[in-house]
Amino acid sequence: MTDLSRLGRNNALVAYYTELFFPERDVRLIALGDTNVILDQLLDRVPFADNAEKILGMSENGEIDGLMNASSATDIYFILRKMAGHEQSKELLKRLFPILDVIEVGKGDLVRAMELDFSGYEDAVAASCAKRVKADHIITRNVHHFKSSPVPAIEPGDFVNKFLGI
Repeated sequence: MTDLSRLGRNNALVAYYTELFFPERDVRLIALGDTNVILDQLLDRVPFADNAEKILGMSENGEIDGLMNASSATDIYFILRKMAGHEQSKELLKRLFPILDVIEVGKGDLVRAMELDFSGYEDAVAASCAKRVKADHIITRNVHHFKSSPVPAIEPGDFVNKFLGI
């Protein structure tokens, strides 16, 4: 895993957003990361890894409350194991868990997801969980999958530009 602290090196920018910009607007950013966005960083998928790394860095530095579904953790392991093997996949997840809070996926989330107007059940479950935890955004490269989401979806690059002005 690469260094996720790049944003933290710009102390003036971090201070501006966390001490002035967000509090003045009564904003507490809670962002649910899509499985693919997390994999973009872990697998260094170009050109997506840079924005994913910035977002994970925001979570690591406490600038946002970064979340992922418990089901994303198992999906991430499954995909990583095919590429990196069992032990390395476990190590990558162990490094990820201090950065992102893992939210449970309960029966209520699964039932509510079926009531949403989504073509993909996995995305509906993510939207259902995001609504339950009152997330401000779902960060995904597939915003079109979340057209009817109760929580607004945003592209990783748009999230970085909007909230970091980068």
